[in-house]
Amino acid sequence: MNDTQKGAWWMLAMALFGLAVTVYMAVSVSVTKQLPQNNWIFPAFCVFILVQFFFIRKKQGPKKAVKDERDIIIQRNAATISFFSLLLLLLISGLVSVHIFRNEGLMPVFWLPFAIVGIIHISFVINCIAILVQYRED
Repeated sequence: MNDTQKGAWWMLAMALFGLAVTVYMAVSVSVTKQLPQNNWIFPAFCVFILVQFFFIRKKQGPKKAVKDERDIIIQRNAATISFFSLLLLLLISGLVSVHIFRNEGLMPVFWLPFAIVGIIHISFVINCIAILVQYRED
């Protein structure tokens, strides 16, 4: 397993955790109309990010393998897939919000940050899956 695959696995775990936290907070806010009182979510997410930096940091030294053309092509393809999925998800979220809130005319303001953060996490998940699938094809 090379560094790109390791990074993709860690980023996939982080994006899924972030997506779960976002969904939890969105459901909690929509039900109770206030932020959840649990104080473990944000510190857990920060610890998760710090752990990721320690495991995926760039190692300097003579044993460090250089990325070849195949790695660059895989990352470029995954980034393209992720970008177009991000655009498609933004379009779908706009159409869904118009469909849901057309009678009211107003969308509650707390939905927008949750929608944006959720879409970004889904785009990261798609990026990681695209990287891992391309490596698995060999």
